[in-house]
Amino acid sequence: MILLCANRTRRTRFVSFSAAIAFLTAGVTAKLADIGIAARYPGDKNIASDPAVIFADDFESYTSPSQLTTKWDGAYQLPNIRIATEAGNFFAGSKSLEFSLPISTAEVSNSLKKHLSPEQEHRVPQSIYKV
Repeated sequence: MILLCANRTRRTRFVSFSAAIAFLTAGVTAKLADIGIAARYPGDKNIASDPAVIFADDFESYTSPSQLTTKWDGAYQLPNIRIATEAGNFFAGSKSLEFSLPISTAEVSNSLKKHLSPEQEHRVPQSIYKV
C-alpha cells in the first residue's frame, strides 16, 4: 500500500518512490500502522476514502507492471518490477509491488512517480509497507 496524506508544512507537487523503500523494516512498519490514519483502518481497508488521504494504491487491480501508469505518471525499469502474489509477500489484500535490483556496475533506479494535482500546501508523508 502506498498512501499519501495531508500534513501541513511545505508545498509539494511531485512524489517519487524508488527501490530504496525496500530497506524499510517490518518492525517499523507495524508500529506506524498503529498510529495516525492507519490505526483507523485495520489492514488499510477503505483507507483511500479518508478525507485526509490524497492518493492511495494497494496494487490489487494490476495484473502486470505495465498497468501501473493507469494511476501513476511514470513507472521506470519495468523489467525490474513485478506484481507479487505469493503468500507472505503482501501486507493486506493479495498483491504487492516488488522491485528487484540486479547486480550491476551501472546505476539502476526503479521508481514510480506521481504528480499531485492540485499542488498540495502540505508536507506529504508516505506509508509504505515492506513484508
